[in-house]
Amino acid sequence: MFRTTRIIMALVAGIALAPLVLPLIAPSGRSASAQSLPWTPTPTAPATATATSTATPTAPATATATLTATPTAEPGTQPDRCEPNDTLTQPCALPTEIDNPDLTFVDDDVDVFSFLLKGGRTYTLRASSTTGIDPRITLYRAGDTSTALAENDDLQAGSPDAEVQVTTASDGWYLLVVANSAPGDMRRRTYTVSARSSATTQPTANATSAVAATQDAQMPVTATQGDVFENNYSPETAGTLAWGVPYDLSLVCPVAGQCPGGDHDFFWLPVKAGLPIIAVTYDLGPGADPAMTLYRPEAGFTDPSTGLAGWRAWAGNDDVVPGFTLRSQLLVTPDWSGYALLVIASSERADPPPLPPAVGAPGRYRLMAGPTGLAPVQEVLRAQSDIPAAPTPEVPTTPPTGQPADAPLAPTPASDAREVIKEESVGGRAVVVRDATVLYAAAPPTEADMLATYPEGAQVRLLGQTYAGWVKVQPADSVTPGWMFGPNLRPLSESPPGGAATPAPEGTPLPGSSATALPGVGTPTPTGGAASPVVVQPPLPTPLAAQVPPEARAVTIEVCAVAKPSESACTRPLEGVRVELVRVSDGSVRFVGLTDRTGRVAPSIQTAPGTAVDVQIGALGIRTPLPANGALLPVRVVEAAP
Repeated sequence: MFRTTRIIMALVAGIALAPLVLPLIAPSGRSASAQSLPWTPTPTAPATATATSTATPTAPATATATLTATPTAEPGTQPDRCEPNDTLTQPCALPTEIDNPDLTFVDDDVDVFSFLLKGGRTYTLRASSTTGIDPRITLYRAGDTSTALAENDDLQAGSPDAEVQVTTASDGWYLLVVANSAPGDMRRRTYTVSARSSATTQPTANATSAVAATQDAQMPVTATQGDVFENNYSPETAGTLAWGVPYDLSLVCPVAGQCPGGDHDFFWLPVKAGLPIIAVTYDLGPGADPAMTLYRPEAGFTDPSTGLAGWRAWAGNDDVVPGFTLRSQLLVTPDWSGYALLVIASSERADPPPLPPAVGAPGRYRLMAGPTGLAPVQEVLRAQSDIPAAPTPEVPTTPPTGQPADAPLAPTPASDAREVIKEESVGGRAVVVRDATVLYAAAPPTEADMLATYPEGAQVRLLGQTYAGWVKVQPADSVTPGWMFGPNLRPLSESPPGGAATPAPEGTPLPGSSATALPGVGTPTPTGGAASPVVVQPPLPTPLAAQVPPEARAVTIEVCAVAKPSESACTRPLEGVRVELVRVSDGSVRFVGLTDRTGRVAPSIQTAPGTAVDVQIGALGIRTPLPANGALLPVRVVEAAP
């Protein structure tokens, strides 16, 4: 019989535990970059607690609403609905086959638009104005902006309109850059952009099919709600992303009132084994707070959190830097080639709130994905200014001293021979760059070998010996040498303050030594004959680190409602409760799942031996250590009496 831990929580009657679709908000595994948790951890004491809450009725306030008419801005006096769209990574997606009017140059002289053009057609892209704007257009294929496909300034003499044509072999995204050549104030001036198509002539097509193709070509690709990919709410309706292409998207439900969990955008993302891929959302509009989840294919598996068959949640992110930005971003290195399934949804699992048109399109966001070294991806990442810079550690003018540790309880056995297998290393001075770095008497050390701890900024002298990452040092404030972990140290220049040191020639006696010194190491001794050749041998290979197999951790968590705190049996299972396993050391989420109709979820993870892991249930406000492998963890919610 496994040992169990009981957790009793009391909730006010009427709390709804709604299941969340796509609950993975932080990546896991070695292939995904870890993200910080967007919540404050709760105390982890496993003590049993019972609490009751009583809601106090509040009398409704009486208010009188006054309706005030909002004047409509005069066309051409405000930035248009597409702003910001000033660079090739910030396009505004527009529908084809219709005029897109009332575009302005109030705040800049360049606008960028994106169009999804269908294959097998000839498109005419046009920018025109009757109010004094002189548009100049350039067309690019999205993802490859090194060479322009076409460009035009004036369509004909006497007309400022610009027009280009392109014949498409397959469906794809194109970027249209519109610049203004007219001088003067651009207020109260507008222009119109359009992309209209006609079917290309096919030698084998008959008259009927040609007419049908022409009619289909004239059907507008509209996006009155959501974006041009809608309605991509499942793997079967998912759109395919291309690397390095900027997408202008929306978290608004394409059918008003039909997305109870908010809009979910599904995309196929091409991946290649061993190639790092990054996906980033940016340029968030009002009310947009996207969260992304990446799924990997796995035959025969059904994701317990979403019910997706054949797909396992692999990595995800809500806020790339909680407290600084609402953008989501994830970096993975796939171990397969083919496609991953990328799903983006609102973090609140609801439509963005209604907002005045003047503040911009609600729920708007841009997306780019691709290899980290791709030029458009790098441009997008460099343009993000919402990630705080890491603080630069300051080295104190007066090096701090170490704090002595308690002496060991028992002396080291006389048979201990750990000091005899060491390798040569560099000398000179070094500085401690990690606080609480420990000085040990031997390497590899044990707890009994601890001599002292040193804060960041303390200085030591390197004694030229190393073993398995440990370096022998002499602290500046100590007469006892010892061993410190090498990555915690950084070398310092040997130049004294105020000038550069002059190195002594090989063989020069050191201060306090005999005047007759031996030749320097590696320096041939002069003789009457020819000098002996000096041969440098190749270095020996470094030893490989021992591989410690991971430890499997599997438990069952049961969440049920009970009438009394003393009840242990499951009275009413609670389905759809989100359960997370969180690694204590860095706060990364190792598992996310929802309870099934029996109120149970059975997470299974692999961790390094001895890794501390907590069970966290945010809806109930609890966090407790993960029980022993194979244990049942009962969680009981006390329902208030009606």
